[in-house]
Amino acid sequence: MFRLRPVSKDWGGSEFLKSEAGKMLEQQHWLEVNKLLAKTKPKIKEEIMEVYKKSLELPQQKFIVLYEASARGPLNPKAFQEYFSLFKQLFPKHYKSIYGKTTPAQITARCQRQMKGAR
Repeated sequence: MFRLRPVSKDWGGSEFLKSEAGKMLEQQHWLEVNKLLAKTKPKIKEEIMEVYKKSLELPQQKFIVLYEASARGPLNPKAFQEYFSLFKQLFPKHYKSIYGKTTPAQITARCQRQMKGAR
């Protein structure tokens, strides 16, 4: 019930979750779900459903949703920046090795300038 879930089989999330990075994300997600369960200690169905709803808002699940959306087409600037912010949060070593000290806002602004220049 609380597993990290792709939105659709067609958008690549299922394949991503099979990768090493996906497995790491799955593990992080489960740790966060366990924290939610320990904090709330749900006993009735309604309480369990509240924890379930909160689990859908965890950074790992948001990342998967944005990952899949980016496979369908370009993200708008707000979603693009959120995607990179989540990437930085969830994969800090990888982010630093690729982008150094560049912030998600700087990456977004740079991409927007490039897109305007390409028109």
